[in-house]
Amino acid sequence: MSTKNILKSENDKNSKYPAKYEGFLKLKNGKKLLTRPVKLNDERMVQELHFSLDKQENASVSIR
Repeated sequence: MSTKNILKSENDKNSKYPAKYEGFLKLKNGKKLLTRPVKLNDERMVQELHFSLDKQENASVSIR
């Protein structure tokens, strides 16, 4: 798969983003939490999170 195909808009009907895995979890306090797969434009936020954690925290964080 070429980079050109991967970088298509998430709204493009040919996009590879798996929207079927988006959903809401209801928390004990009644609030809803949106869960979704990582998007291409999330890259910088994930990097910032990773670098903001210390070594022990990084060892316990997993992104699936």
